[in-house]
Amino acid sequence: MNIHPGEQKKFSAPATAFSLWLATVILATWDFLVIRGMVLRTYVRILPVGGGSEAADVITLIHIILVIILAIFWIGVVIGGAEYHYKRVGRPDSWKLFSRTLAVELSILFLAVFI
Repeated sequence: MNIHPGEQKKFSAPATAFSLWLATVILATWDFLVIRGMVLRTYVRILPVGGGSEAADVITLIHIILVIILAIFWIGVVIGGAEYHYKRVGRPDSWKLFSRTLAVELSILFLAVFI
């Protein structure tokens, strides 16, 4: 494709928005697993548990509650994000939300390196 001087190459806002949304979904899924691991590791480090069944019950309860909370956030990012960006594709508020969402998701992964 030849681009003549003064002619700009156009980009597809819907394709770019879909690619960014897909990246947020992948990162949200990865963050789900990372946060779950961080919380459970931190709990075991701070409050060492014995080998009894009560300790296993507490960790199981924490795990169940954590998965429910993280699933609600994941659904919000995936479905809520898809709907928001579908209605506002190509607008500045959509790009701003993409940048914030990606920044938070990448920050969680960066934080996991230190915890």
